[in-house]
Amino acid sequence: MEVENPISRVGPRLSINDIIWYFNGFDIDAPKDLVNFLAKANGGRPDRIQMSIQNHWDGTDNFVSLWGIKHPEPNLSYGENLRNFRHYVIQGLVPFGAADSGSLVCISIRPNDLGQIYYIDIAEADPNGTKQKSWWVAKNLVKFIIALK
Repeated sequence: MEVENPISRVGPRLSINDIIWYFNGFDIDAPKDLVNFLAKANGGRPDRIQMSIQNHWDGTDNFVSLWGIKHPEPNLSYGENLRNFRHYVIQGLVPFGAADSGSLVCISIRPNDLGQIYYIDIAEADPNGTKQKSWWVAKNLVKFIIALK
């Protein structure tokens, strides 16, 4: 499914092969939705930011950054972020951006829910990554982006 690019200040343009090669370096088989979206908007800040999170506090948070590959803004770049949050990747959730609370938005690489979007509340997560508080947000990345308000 095609989606317009609702992201401002994108990073350098990369090919799909470059993106796949980059994630393979972290032993990640990136979902097709994420790869295709990064080929269009390699990191940046969404124009619409409010996301709905069912059964979580007030049910919303603000999605403020989509990480990119070799993005000029370090806090928007995958490299350091993937190293810092490797324990989530091991559990099958690849962070792809952050909320203004510092919490993470992730895409699943697990076979049973591949490509689905989750919100990890960092304030409620175990710092060792052994126990996480995550909430389902969307069926896929395109539906997540479309649902932002």
